[in-house]
Amino acid sequence: MRLRLFLLLPGLLLMFLELTGWSMPMTVQFGIFLVGLLTLGVPHGAADVLVADYVGRKDGNQFSMLNFLGTYLGRIMVFGILLWVFP
Repeated sequence: MRLRLFLLLPGLLLMFLELTGWSMPMTVQFGIFLVGLLTLGVPHGAADVLVADYVGRKDGNQFSMLNFLGTYLGRIMVFGILLWVFP
């Protein structure tokens, strides 16, 4: 619970500051995004591959990395487009 709150508080603070009229420079925002992507996003994605492999083998199916990556990256692109269109 503490970790989730720790991860959520900076975003809420930045949202509050943005709503009150203070805007963080875009380069800083991009830097925060990259740090989050590299420290949370990449390990999370790697864990998804391990889980999919485990579940596939447990169910008796053969795991296909190419199929998994195509589906996974496709979902990410659809989600990115939705965020772009509906911020």
